[in-house]
Amino acid sequence: MSQFELPRFLREFPITNAASAAHVVDTVLSAKDRNSDSILLLICDHDAHPLQPVVISDVPWRTDRDSQERCFQFLSTFVDVKVLVALASGVELDVATIRAWRESAEKELGDRMLFFMTATPHKIQDHPAGVRSEH
Repeated sequence: MSQFELPRFLREFPITNAASAAHVVDTVLSAKDRNSDSILLLICDHDAHPLQPVVISDVPWRTDRDSQERCFQFLSTFVDVKVLVALASGVELDVATIRAWRESAEKELGDRMLFFMTATPHKIQDHPAGVRSEH
């Protein structure tokens, strides 16, 4: 797991749409993160201004729901925050894997989840609730 300071310019603008979310994910996730099966949990304030990224690497994508949900549970200790979630992999993840992780994030974060995205070395994609992925 790694943490680092966000560039100041990213903190100044709220994440209000999928395009701004993709820009932040693209800026925060390194090539190594994208090839290391990582999860980005970008903690934001109540107005969706990015505060602190947390990157968890070497995530086993095909794991049970309890293990998936534990990745998000520590965020319940934060008060009045929003979270952008991005799964990063060297290859595109299959629809079932994306759906399972999204459902686990939704269960733990509820309406505090701003966006749920995937990132590969060449593509960042938003996965809104209720929309079927095209992988």
